[in-house]
Amino acid sequence: MRCALGPDGLLYITYANAPGLSAINNGAVYKLDTNSGIWTNITPPDTSANLWYGYCAVGADPQRNRTVVVGTWNRWSPGDDFYRSTDGGTTWNSVKRLACSILLCRHLSTISRPSASGTLLSRSIPSIPITPFMTPATP
Repeated sequence: MRCALGPDGLLYITYANAPGLSAINNGAVYKLDTNSGIWTNITPPDTSANLWYGYCAVGADPQRNRTVVVGTWNRWSPGDDFYRSTDGGTTWNSVKRLACSILLCRHLSTISRPSASGTLLSRSIPSIPITPFMTPATP
């Protein structure tokens, strides 16, 4: 679906098995080390009941090696989400309500809205650029 190149030469690629919203029933996130040519599946973990959606949005931090954010696509329940990794996809953290304070999300106001519980409900997340002005400092 999309890709982003990190400053360290790691290429992150999101995948969904079909175009359009309702046809997607499988997806993943891969990383290509452009120096070694090695591919790695780095899909964020989820419960087996929820592994029926794809990924679309991806952004690599231009100033921090191995920092990447991906967004789900067509995850109607419990809703689409962003996942952030600072170790090249070895571990992931759900961003959910913090998405707008951490990232500049293209058209976020048109693709998601807060629910009564305060979580983001989305119609799918098409893109997510990371700018050096919006990424929090990492110790």
